[in-house]
Amino acid sequence: MNIGIGLLILVIFISQTVERNKVWRSEELVWLDITKKSPMKLRGHLNLGQAYQERGNLTAAEKSFLIAMDLCMKGQTGFISGFDFCAGAESNLAAIYLDSRQLEKARPLLLKALQKNPEFWAIKVNLAVLEMRSGRNDLALNWLNQIQNNEPEVEVNREQLLSKLGRCDESLNHYKLAIQRYPAYKKTQCAS
Repeated sequence: MNIGIGLLILVIFISQTVERNKVWRSEELVWLDITKKSPMKLRGHLNLGQAYQERGNLTAAEKSFLIAMDLCMKGQTGFISGFDFCAGAESNLAAIYLDSRQLEKARPLLLKALQKNPEFWAIKVNLAVLEMRSGRNDLALNWLNQIQNNEPEVEVNREQLLSKLGRCDESLNHYKLAIQRYPAYKKTQCAS
């Protein structure tokens, strides 16, 4: 093979690698690239929305989740290990509405997501937060008590709710679990 052709191929591969590496700088850019290349794929929009949400770009996250939900309404589905992507989009959009105190928008999304994926703990955490913010702490505790795993977020919410209810012994037990699983969490309303 001619050395010139080999060098040309090498230059092409290097330039493609450099361009591709620009995309891999962040999760957000990866999923943005995927949604541009496959705009009708549900998972890309769901994961892009989550990446935006984690970075605090809630307007962009809302837009991505709405696109994902639109794709669900058009018949797209997706599952990984029993996780329903459509329920995930609804629950994540509801979390944005919870953060902005738009409780009336969050409730129907969460109930719809729960019908699709009744065992997904994050939906129940969001329902508990909804009930706490609506002043229905007994219902919030009921949602949290239905969760069978020990995700840090679950323990943090249990601790906060039990503190609010003045159930300090129980609260402190969950506080200890919360800081074991989530060391950055250092707040409790109950003093030991």
